[in-house]
Amino acid sequence: GLGDVYKRQEQRLFNGTLGMGAKIADVRTDNTFDFFQEVDGLPVKDLDVSNQFVYKERTSAGYVNYNRMFGKKLNVQAGLRLENTDYMGDLIANNEQNGQKVEKNYTELFPSAALTYTFNPKMGLNLTYSRRIDRPSYQDLNPFENKLDELTYQKGNPRLRPQFTNSIELSPTYQGYPVITVGYSQTKDVFTQILDTTDLRAMFITQENIADQQNYT
Repeated sequence: GLGDVYKRQEQRLFNGTLGMGAKIADVRTDNTFDFFQEVDGLPVKDLDVSNQFVYKERTSAGYVNYNRMFGKKLNVQAGLRLENTDYMGDLIANNEQNGQKVEKNYTELFPSAALTYTFNPKMGLNLTYSRRIDRPSYQDLNPFENKLDELTYQKGNPRLRPQFTNSIELSPTYQGYPVITVGYSQTKDVFTQILDTTDLRAMFITQENIADQQNYT
């Protein structure tokens, strides 16, 4: 299930507009994967490969945003969002992983800014900056070992962290539309799929935070 609560307010301040808002998002999932073998024409549940993963996540955020014109050509917008994420996952399975929990609570700040300069009615220039978050999916956190074949398993990583990206873009515009965009971004703790061979009994396909990444566009 998914439930969101929003609240937003704007008011004039120092010849500009101050906006404030809050949001609370609740995610609750109960994912059951049941596998059956046919025995004497009847379906029999295979307990070794069946599992249930109950996941709850609450994200609470508050933000402020200020927008103001300086003269007739320069518009400045700046914002700051404070976000707290609290999640817990509980694995129910018929093996030694039964009852294994995935828990984390973290708070982060996300600034943003935009400058727009108008040279004339047709030509302009935009400069933007933002910081964003990409969270792992609940299934990427599920530690259940799903057997693909005799030597290969797939499992989630309960220690997987979100990845954060800082980006900046510069765009000359014509009649309000970008002519070209030059950008740079840096992503910290990029998570991606890897093959883990440290366990000698099998190879595991899982997710890890492996590096930082830079993009030029």
